[in-house]
Formats: sequence, structure tokens, C-alpha cells
Amino acid sequence: MGHYKLGTFEREGLLVTLDAIKPTTSDEFWPSLSASLDAAHAILKETFFGLLKSHVVEECGPTWETP
Repeated sequence: MGHYKLGTFEREGLLVTLDAIKPTTSDEFWPSLSASLDAAHAILKETFFGLLKSHVVEECGPTWETP
């Protein structure tokens, strides 16, 4: 547990990082890059927000963008 400050936002808690790893060959990497990044982003976003309780998200004051 630690104390974190970003601008005026302060939080005491746990810092979490998530990584995405996809085994691929160099021949497959570039042609599928965009689709792979989109898929990884969707999985990591779902995982990250699944770890948070709703009151924590609201306390952060998120601004949701419409695609």
C-alpha cells in the first residue's frame, strides 16, 4: 500500500499494472498490429475496470469519450 498524488488527486492504496503479451512471428506482427492492439486494449480495459469498485471510479471523476 502506498500514497499516490497526481495533481490535486490523491489516493492511498495499491498501484496495479497490467501487461498484454501475444506470441507472434515477425511476419504476422505488422499486418495484424492494429487488430492486435485493439483486442489487447479491450481486454486490459475490461480487466482494469473489473478490479475497481464503482465508488472508486466515481471519486476519480472520469470523463468518458464517445467513439
